[in-house]
Amino acid sequence: MWDPGEAWTPEQKEPDDDAVGGCDPCGYGSIAGMTCAPNATAAIPYVKVWVDTVDCEGNPVVISTYSDAGGNYRLDNVPCGTQTILMKKGSFEHAFIRWVDKGMTTIATSGDACMPKTALRIAIVTGDWDQIQAILVQLRFHFKLFDGQSEGENEGVKLLTGKEARTQTSGGGTFKLLDDFDVVFINCSPSNDRMMTEFGNAISPVLRQFVEQSGSVYASDYASIYIYRTWPSAWNGSFPQDFPGSSGLGGSGRQVPANIVDADLAAYMNKSTAIIEYRLGPLTSIVGTPGAGTNIHLEGPNSAYGNAVQPFMISFQPNGIDAGRVIYTNFHNEEQVISGGDLSDMAEVLQYIVFLM
Repeated sequence: MWDPGEAWTPEQKEPDDDAVGGCDPCGYGSIAGMTCAPNATAAIPYVKVWVDTVDCEGNPVVISTYSDAGGNYRLDNVPCGTQTILMKKGSFEHAFIRWVDKGMTTIATSGDACMPKTALRIAIVTGDWDQIQAILVQLRFHFKLFDGQSEGENEGVKLLTGKEARTQTSGGGTFKLLDDFDVVFINCSPSNDRMMTEFGNAISPVLRQFVEQSGSVYASDYASIYIYRTWPSAWNGSFPQDFPGSSGLGGSGRQVPANIVDADLAAYMNKSTAIIEYRLGPLTSIVGTPGAGTNIHLEGPNSAYGNAVQPFMISFQPNGIDAGRVIYTNFHNEEQVISGGDLSDMAEVLQYIVFLM
């Protein structure tokens, strides 16, 4: 049986003898399913889905579509028989096999039809107040942790400067950012300023090369220094650490309503506003205007600036749509709460960020 923790390598196989619709003579059927995370419950939106095959006359044919905001898709007029269904979105790639009966719809909504746990090669530089890995655990994606909190040239620094770095994750081993990963998450930490002050001249060129080679970067809150030092033209302004949080440790956070500017995110969440919860502050404000090609996804009032509306989430692709993406938020996973099986608005946003990579 296929282990969803392993990458799926399609192999041709014969149909079951009792396949209902059959394929003799040749005919056409449909494939309907959901593009889903390895947990088989979280939908991955806007994924390209296609089959590259031959029709009943032996002519090459490509049937393609994109899943919708809920991950749902349907391919019609698919030649019957054994077909390989291909999926791609950003750094995500997957393929699986299904038998298609003529005149019938083949359903693919779980198991090997979902992305495998290894669909993304993920590195995380650890922080003090940020746990993006908790979101990845919920989605059941595999990842490697690298220490971003120790003094000096810690393993996170080694990773971000292109050197071999030893992971904290079970199983150990050494890895290099440019060779071994598709995505790097840089968690919020006061260590980020020190790391960039001491090693930034080596870190920024590696991150730029990583994104140019189709890698993607997500940084949150106090990790803003990686954004403005590495891609200074992406934002015309500053990232001061003056966004008000809650009054202290523990208890409930300060809830701030945000407008969902990103139409795709609004459709994914099925709402036009989201509640963003900020705890121990100050956090980071995003002050100014976007540079060319920078997108604002969420924005809301900042009480430190007379409730002026400012961005809470931005992204850009400095090397164009065929290269990697950089995402920054002034909030992070410390504030995420899941109760009764329901995701908070912020948890949904962070899942969406994973799916953008």
